[in-house]
Amino acid sequence: RQVVAESQRLEKMLRSDDLEGRVMSGTTAGAAVQLEDRIGIIDAQLARAGAQRYPSREVLGLWRERVQLLDALVSLQTTRTAYMGL
Repeated sequence: RQVVAESQRLEKMLRSDDLEGRVMSGTTAGAAVQLEDRIGIIDAQLARAGAQRYPSREVLGLWRERVQLLDALVSLQTTRTAYMGL
């Protein structure tokens, strides 16, 4: 449950007014898209896991990977924002 809560917290950060709608370079946008695509793959695996009753350790691994990807995306967004503000 902690991992799911952390995932929700990171998603909320990504949707915040501080990060949403900012201009970013093509390189940063490309990196963000790659992270978002990987998160989408994890989401699909989590959906399958629920339907097929994957073992809980596998589901936990997927959630942990999702949190890592979201954290990387938040870091990318915040670093870019901080840099753009210089």
